[in-house]
Amino acid sequence: MKKIIGLILLFYFYLGHSQAYYIFSVLDTESGLPISNAKIITSTNDVHYTNDDGKVFLPSDVKSLNVSAPTYEEQNINFSTSTVKLKPVYKDIDEVQITNIDIKQLLENTLTNYLKLYYSKPSLYYGEIKQKAYLGGQINNLLVADINIWSLANVYNFKEKDNIDSFAQLGLNNIKYYKTRKRTADYPFNNDAQIIPRDFVLKLFFNGELVGVLNELRNDRIKVKLAYENTDIKIFLFEANNETTKVVYKGKLVYSKKDMLITYFDINAEGYKNMLRNRNKNGENYDVVNTSSYMSYDFYKNSNRYIPASIKSKGKGYILYKGQNVPFEVVQYITLQKFQESGRKGLKNKIDLTKNLTDNIPDKEIKETETLLSEEEQRFINER
Repeated sequence: MKKIIGLILLFYFYLGHSQAYYIFSVLDTESGLPISNAKIITSTNDVHYTNDDGKVFLPSDVKSLNVSAPTYEEQNINFSTSTVKLKPVYKDIDEVQITNIDIKQLLENTLTNYLKLYYSKPSLYYGEIKQKAYLGGQINNLLVADINIWSLANVYNFKEKDNIDSFAQLGLNNIKYYKTRKRTADYPFNNDAQIIPRDFVLKLFFNGELVGVLNELRNDRIKVKLAYENTDIKIFLFEANNETTKVVYKGKLVYSKKDMLITYFDINAEGYKNMLRNRNKNGENYDVVNTSSYMSYDFYKNSNRYIPASIKSKGKGYILYKGQNVPFEVVQYITLQKFQESGRKGLKNKIDLTKNLTDNIPDKEIKETETLLSEEEQRFINER
């Protein structure tokens, strides 16, 4: 018999800022483990996600919350409630049913009707970007900063790929956290492994990812299972093997039956052997081999229109240097906390997409606001 998995919200009063904030801990009542990346939408339509420890800061003046995650039933709660129990929509893979749905057709229809399904007018988002890199199992660097994103139509315009500023612009307000691990002079690898904005702008937009997935799997069969269905949504699990590249793709999507669109999508690809040659500060070459990647897109309904809430990406692999095989992982989370309608002119202060994020901020002073790091991240920041 299934046990009900719930979210226990533990209230702590945080007085470190001018405005009072509560720390919420989101836990699995069965295992006691934290639930990371749980989405919380406040009564003011602000979007928040729990960190790796299942914790998040929330303003004390919030009256109600909408709590959701792709594998849990959505709940609307009064802020005075300290405990919320969410039923898992599925638990064991044996519970899911094989279905004959054509997932490629669903993705193609989504792409064809994208501008009708999702909000497609000029938009401005205020949010947060977090980038961190692991080397040899340890955090090597961490960057957390406020980010503004202006979009002309909330899509990647392939026809204007050489003029990205015409449809997408990024701005940075301040750095909240930024640190690179100190290394000895003979350390063979480059320390600052940031993702250059130009290289992730395409991934900001779900339509860009759909184009990539459909191109990769155009000749391959996609196996689909129906993991869950109720009156509002369907959750599909899918898997495909690219016969040419030998890369295995596994993903999940949540489909709104009422609005007939995808509200959540993630995909993981394993089996890459993409090699990139790099050069360290001593002039020595070393090879970076990418073996896997992960992308996720989460949307929410704001005034009867679907807009993005978060974009998450990960990449894993290893570094080859003089017989060493050093594993690495690069992670990027973008949370779009506030949304407002915008004009066609874009941002007054946009960044240079060809430079690192930190190189776009003249003032490197840390200006921390309401961001709660995980314990692992905080230990790294506190290291001397």
